[in-house]
Amino acid sequence: MVLASPPPAADVVPPRERELAFTLSLCLALVLLGGFALGYLEQARNGLLLLVVAAVLISAVLRSPAEHRPPATVIGLCLALGASLVVATLTNGPTPLRTYWPGFFLWLVSVIGLPLLFYRPEIATVRSKVRDWAIANRGEIALVGGLTLAAFGARVLNLASLPSPFSGDEAAHLLQALRVGDGLMKDMFESGLQGQPTAYYFALSGVMTVFGESVFGARMLGALMGTALIPAVYLLLRQTFDRRIACLGAVYIIGYHLALHFSRQDLNNIGDPLVLALVCLFLWRAVTHRRPVDYVMAGIVAGVGLYVNVGCRVAVPLGLSACVAAMVLQRQTWREQLAGIGYMSAAFLVAAGPLVFFWYEYPNEFFDRINVVGLYQIGWLER
Repeated sequence: MVLASPPPAADVVPPRERELAFTLSLCLALVLLGGFALGYLEQARNGLLLLVVAAVLISAVLRSPAEHRPPATVIGLCLALGASLVVATLTNGPTPLRTYWPGFFLWLVSVIGLPLLFYRPEIATVRSKVRDWAIANRGEIALVGGLTLAAFGARVLNLASLPSPFSGDEAAHLLQALRVGDGLMKDMFESGLQGQPTAYYFALSGVMTVFGESVFGARMLGALMGTALIPAVYLLLRQTFDRRIACLGAVYIIGYHLALHFSRQDLNNIGDPLVLALVCLFLWRAVTHRRPVDYVMAGIVAGVGLYVNVGCRVAVPLGLSACVAAMVLQRQTWREQLAGIGYMSAAFLVAAGPLVFFWYEYPNEFFDRINVVGLYQIGWLER
């Protein structure tokens, strides 16, 4: 007697429910991390309030009918904005905190978790997609890798001695990083020397911990950012033109004298083209394909760019101008473009919220660098 095999089990968990479960798990992790951060910073009452509010919201979502539930991405976006607001109010409170690292890790989870949430439908197949893409484009990957290695070699060769001398602004940045290492600078969500974001000095201090407190170690962060500029420019030109133009652009950036010069200094100027190249890449993808994740990535990169250099602020009007132009030129898609602006603005606030709140409280810090070098502010144009 042959027994018939049982029918395959049906997928009892609909895709919408799986997406909701993933979102709520991410939200719960974010809430627990926020509660731990508040408790560690002796904000037990605020931490308890956060947990109660989050429990009420999550239970309300679970009790609501499936057809009336808000999209999972909207839930995660609102929670990420709330986490950014918590960090902003904590770090800009009336009394300085004894440590800002719990707030930093809460902010970091929000910034990283938000694009992951929007990539959620593709996470299950990302491994196979990456493998197939790498096999199909192995020649181009090898080309970009070779160009990147060549750029890195050109940027670290005799890095400790050229350019010379090591003084002025380079020495000033080095001293700020040393203050971070000595525990004299604790808040990474503010700006300091001539309006420059202090987060850059935390990154510089970390790089110097690896490569040494020396001229070589101080200049290594610029060399790394300058090296990262090559694949960023290649990807931007590859998306907007073709492989030949992308290769020519990457080769040009390797030897371009200004890019090479500022990649070999203890300055954060080379962060401007890196951030703007990535912002332009995601903006182009956003207005062309109108995928929410590209708008989110454009907002995240523009927001994180504010922590790199003063010049990266130009990414904000650039992003809004590109979206407005897309709405005018593609009028049939204005609703999608308008929704994209909302996604991009919310993602920008998640990343830049704590620093923007600091500038709101201390507007003179925002205009510090501009007042020093602005053509109108210093009276050069009038003279």
